[in-house]
Amino acid sequence: MIRRWAGHFGLLVLAVFLGVVLYWGLYVFAFRTPYDPVGMRITRFIPDPPRLYVCEFLNWRHGEIPPPFGCERHWKYAIPRNLPESETMTPPAAPKQQGT
Repeated sequence: MIRRWAGHFGLLVLAVFLGVVLYWGLYVFAFRTPYDPVGMRITRFIPDPPRLYVCEFLNWRHGEIPPPFGCERHWKYAIPRNLPESETMTPPAAPKQQGT
């Protein structure tokens, strides 16, 4: 009887794991905002190499907004998006000083 329950417990653990992975995938690739509380918690607990990719991808998708929890170290506020020259955010040139 214990073996039967152990098999069901293994299936339950597998179902929960697949549910978390599916939810996290939706968070990364489909959600409209990077500020989903569950998605941010999952991202916070994954290792750095996958987190770097995910945070850069979220930053690319959502643009210049503050980073979600877990992506603070991997977030870049200004990512070039192949905009025309007139729409890029280049700082204005410093005024030239008169000779002293």
